[in-house]
Amino acid sequence: MDQAAEIITMMGEDVIVISLMVVIFLAVDKKKGFVISIDLLASMLCMSTLKAIVRQPRPFLVIEGLDAKRVETATGYSFPSGHTTTSSSFYSAIAYNFRKKGLSIVCAILILLIGLSRMYLGVHWPLDVVCGWILGITITFALNDLLMKLFENERTTMLFTVISGSVTAIGGLIMSSLVTASLIDATAFSDFSKLLGISCGALFGFALEERFGRFSVDGIFREKFFRTIIGLLSMIFIRSGLKALFPENVFFDWLRYVILGIWTFGLYPIIGLKIKLFRPEIPQKTGSSNS
Repeated sequence: MDQAAEIITMMGEDVIVISLMVVIFLAVDKKKGFVISIDLLASMLCMSTLKAIVRQPRPFLVIEGLDAKRVETATGYSFPSGHTTTSSSFYSAIAYNFRKKGLSIVCAILILLIGLSRMYLGVHWPLDVVCGWILGITITFALNDLLMKLFENERTTMLFTVISGSVTAIGGLIMSSLVTASLIDATAFSDFSKLLGISCGALFGFALEERFGRFSVDGIFREKFFRTIIGLLSMIFIRSGLKALFPENVFFDWLRYVILGIWTFGLYPIIGLKIKLFRPEIPQKTGSSNS
């Protein structure tokens, strides 16, 4: 049972979620992939804000003798559950955007089981999980259609990405610098800084792609497979390589995630177009940026 719970909880962890998100963005539907990404990042930013405000300790730090599992994934404070918020936002966004009955059922089951697994493993209180379910699903449903409409127009797309990217850049720069200088709580704000970094990078990256690239997800299976694999491998290389290269502090963690976001959503597609990994987007008469 312990092993099953650990496998289930991994479906809400960043490696799996980011990998699936990149597959959707690069090979399935660019616009929906980016909207799902923003749904997720918005949910996680709200979750991180609540964690920093409430600062609820985790069960295994309060209940003596509790044999918690997978505690290495339980960074930061407890309320609300990060895994539950992440999975609720991401999988509900997939179900909502693609609207296939079988896929929706699988997504609903994953959302439920990931939340339950966090309680079973002893890393979250029940209220953490319930709040994570509500937060992730509510924010996704509140934002999704608005974002889809907003990204139909090039001007509003650029305004949103540049303004939001600037806000998250300033916030992340200030927050990571304060944590590095030991002026604010590292437990509350270290992961928050990384999240602001990837958000900033993704927004600026997409703005670059829309301005200088505009790729299409079209192509035969082989094309989609290779562009996605190369994209994922390059992300791993950047994430691990910069971690080894940069000093170990929160500021450079923030910077590393900024670079990762810009690469994934901007520079990689732009370079990929130049070397024929991607096909160019065919302009539409309506001015829509759909892929």
